[in-house]
Amino acid sequence: MNNDPTMSVSIGENEFEMHRNNSFLFTFLGELGIHDHVFLVTHPEESAGTFVFKVAHPEAYQAMAAFMVENSFLSHFNLQSVCDSDRDAFESATMKDMLSAESFPEEWETTAGSE
Repeated sequence: MNNDPTMSVSIGENEFEMHRNNSFLFTFLGELGIHDHVFLVTHPEESAGTFVFKVAHPEAYQAMAAFMVENSFLSHFNLQSVCDSDRDAFESATMKDMLSAESFPEEWETTAGSE
């Protein structure tokens, strides 16, 4: 009988069972804390998964992180650097709209001094 604690989460249209072998918590020091996230291994054969960033999904992140800490999941606390793959995933997940011209509010479309 497996007593490994699990938590069910919805990722898009799919249900995912978090357990100690497929879910990892990462927190960072200082201003790097913007990269705090949970990583879920959704495709173990490819070592690929899904990031749940605190800034993008604060409620889901908080619930998952609290469950993980309470149940002694593998966690990396107070990291002092962000690896390139995590930084790329963060930018893709959270910054894509901000980096595109389509994300500017309509009221910003005119230039200063134009009528």
